[in-house]
Amino acid sequence: TNQFKISVVVFIFIGYLFFSTLFLPNNIDHEEKMKKGIEGGSMVMMDKINVDRNEEEKVEISKREKDILGRHVEHERKIREIRNRELTQLKGSEVFLDYCGSGLYQASQINDMASELLGKLYGNPHSNSPCSIESEKMKEDAKEMIYEYFNTSSERYGIVFTSGCTQSLKKVGEQFPFTEESRFYYLIENHNSAIGIREYALEKGAKINAWTEEEMIEIEEKYDEKKKEEGDKNNHYRGSNNLFVYPAESNFDGKKFPL
Repeated sequence: TNQFKISVVVFIFIGYLFFSTLFLPNNIDHEEKMKKGIEGGSMVMMDKINVDRNEEEKVEISKREKDILGRHVEHERKIREIRNRELTQLKGSEVFLDYCGSGLYQASQINDMASELLGKLYGNPHSNSPCSIESEKMKEDAKEMIYEYFNTSSERYGIVFTSGCTQSLKKVGEQFPFTEESRFYYLIENHNSAIGIREYALEKGAKINAWTEEEMIEIEEKYDEKKKEEGDKNNHYRGSNNLFVYPAESNFDGKKFPL
């Protein structure tokens, strides 16, 4: 009996050790799993936050893209409206690319001019008749608009109407009093008609200088400094007729120059 009791106690003790050892790793694994589960939940939440942020950024980018696209579409629509309304001479997919040299006339200009000519009688401005006086008034109004545009007046400049830009520059070349002491300066970014003036200058023995915009600015700054130091009395170009020509807008790339 005593041996039986001892055997039972030993068996229970051994069983306790066995089952404790058996279940102990499981308890640890469970805690680790719980810990990993919590960390995994945090990672899932963080991933969801990042996804939400990415979605918000995508929505923001999408709004900007739509805004840019919307402005482009609106601009394109307005251009097409102007083309269809004003440039009726352009058929189908025709494209006109010489606006720097010769802008297209618009339908509203033609209609306004036709209405003006059909509604009023205009005559030779070199007369005192009512129709001539009407022509003279229109001519003077046009001159005033030009003076105002260039921020000057008739006290400094005279205006001569010609058939176009080339004709105007030709008259300048023909009439300018070049001499052997004269210099003709021009920007390289000039229309062919402006550069053509140099032929009239060379015929009279004048010297020719072609400048880039950077060179022009540099020379102008040096001239201003020299003028301040020496004054007009020491200007060695005094008494000679010199001409400088530069465009309001480049005929090549559309670049505008200060007037």
